[in-house]
Amino acid sequence: MRILDINHIIGHYRIDSVNRPNCPGTKFPWVRLFADLKRENEVDNLVVYADGDVGTALLLSFKLKCPMIHKAFADEVHAKNKHWIGVLGINGNGNYYYAGSDRIETAKLGL
Repeated sequence: MRILDINHIIGHYRIDSVNRPNCPGTKFPWVRLFADLKRENEVDNLVVYADGDVGTALLLSFKLKCPMIHKAFADEVHAKNKHWIGVLGINGNGNYYYAGSDRIETAKLGL
């Protein structure tokens, strides 16, 4: 009997958040990806999204030309500016918050 673990499971070959809304998934090695892309663990801008706010995060990350990440992994990646979608907070110290009374209002704030 063979034991399956993260090193033996093969998925699809590219990130496809349009056709697969939960892609790349919670176990994706974001920290390693950012380190490989910048040779360090910091990016200029990072969009951080809460559950259900993926669409707004996609639009804002396209507008800012930066990566996006689920809020569960936000502390693992350093960025000069973090743009929090669907999360309440006070703007300052490189953190910008976009949270409306509902998803439509949140999307308007992100645009």
